[in-house]
Amino acid sequence: MLELALSEDCNLACKYCYCETSRDVARKGLMSEDVARRAIDWLFEAAGDATYLGLTLFGGEPLLNKPVFKFVMDYSDRLAQERGKRIRYVMTTNGTLLDDMAINYIKRHNFGLMVSMDGPGEIHDSQCPFHDGTGSFEAVAAGIKRLMKRRKRVTVRCTMTNARPRMKELIGFFEDFGFSRIVLGCARNPNAASPVDCDSETLEAFAAQEESELIPWVFEEIEQGRIPTWFPYANSIGETLRSQEKRDVQLFRCGACRGTSTVGADGMLYPCHRFVGMSAFAIGHIDDGPNLKSARDFWRQYDGAVRDSCASCWARWICNRPCPWGVARLDGSFQMYKDFECERIRHGLELSAYVHWRIQTQHPEMYETITERALGTRQQPSAVRQRIPEPEPLETDGQR
Repeated sequence: MLELALSEDCNLACKYCYCETSRDVARKGLMSEDVARRAIDWLFEAAGDATYLGLTLFGGEPLLNKPVFKFVMDYSDRLAQERGKRIRYVMTTNGTLLDDMAINYIKRHNFGLMVSMDGPGEIHDSQCPFHDGTGSFEAVAAGIKRLMKRRKRVTVRCTMTNARPRMKELIGFFEDFGFSRIVLGCARNPNAASPVDCDSETLEAFAAQEESELIPWVFEEIEQGRIPTWFPYANSIGETLRSQEKRDVQLFRCGACRGTSTVGADGMLYPCHRFVGMSAFAIGHIDDGPNLKSARDFWRQYDGAVRDSCASCWARWICNRPCPWGVARLDGSFQMYKDFECERIRHGLELSAYVHWRIQTQHPEMYETITERALGTRQQPSAVRQRIPEPEPLETDGQR
C-alpha cells in the first residue's frame, strides 16, 4: 500500500486542522506528474508477487490537483492490467471539487471514499470556512449530492469540536442527507491543540451521549433488522473475529513504516499521511525507497515510549497500543498518552465488548450479517466462504 499526498494545500481553512502546527517543513504544494509516476513505479516494483495493491489519494485536498489525479488513475490502472494485479483505491476529500471526471473514476474503480462534512450549515461553516472566511457548506453539499446521483453508498466523516454538538442530531442530519455510513470523530492535536480541540471534559460529555443516547438507538436499529449508519463497534468486532480465525494476536494494528508509507508532494517518504511535513520522521525519498533503518528506529523509539505504560494494561492486546502520530512530538520523539486518554480508550473497548455480546446473544441473525461485513466475506453458493477485499475509506481521528 502507498499513500500519495497529491496536494499538500487545501481550499478550506478548517479551524482544527493540524497541518500547520504539526509540521516544520513548509507545504510543498501540488505533486508533479513525475513524482507520481516514480511513486507508482516503486509501488509495483516493491509489490513483488502480491495480487492486491492499495493506493490512497490524500491531501490537503487531493482534487486540487486534478491533472495528476487523472494521471495517477490512468497510469496505475494500465500497469495493473499489464501485470495482472488489482488495486484498491481510497480517497478522502472535502467534496467541494467533485466533478464528473472525478466521479467517473470513483464509480468505475469502486473507490473506498470518505467525504468530510461537519454537520448542518451553521456548524460546518463555523468550523470549515474557505480561506476568505466565507462558508463552504453549500459547495460541499453540492459536490456530495452530485456524487450521490451516481453512487448509492457514501461515507461521511464529521469532526466534532468543543462546541459539543448533539451526536444523535448529527446522525439524524446525515441520514436525512443520504449518507450510508457515518463516522464521528473528535478534533485532537497532540502537539498544538487548537482553540476548538476537544479537552478531557468534552470527551467525557461525548462518551456520556454515546452511552445514554446512541447505544439505545443502535439497538433500536438492530431490532428493526438494520445495521446502524453510525456503528463504530464494527472494527472491534472484526478484529476480534479475525484474531479468532487466525488464532493469534497482532502485535501492531498500525501499518506505518510496515505495510504502507506516504509520499509527500515533493517525493519525501513518511510513515503515514499524518507525519507529512514533520522532518524528524522522514524515512527517505521515493527515488531511493524507504530507509529501513529509519523505519526500524521509528518503531523502536515508539516501543520504548509506550512499553511500560501498556505492559500492565488489560486492554493491551485489544487496543494494540496508541496511534504513533497521537503520541509523536515534533523533535522525532514519542510521549505516552496522559492517563485520561487511556481510560477513554479502555472505556470505549468495554462499550464495544458490551455491544458485541448483546448483538451476539439477543440478535443472532443480525450478528451473522454484521460479522460477514466486518470480515469482508460473502456467502458463496458452496459452503466455502472466500475473502473478498472491500475498499474502506481512510479514517483519521478528527483530522483530514
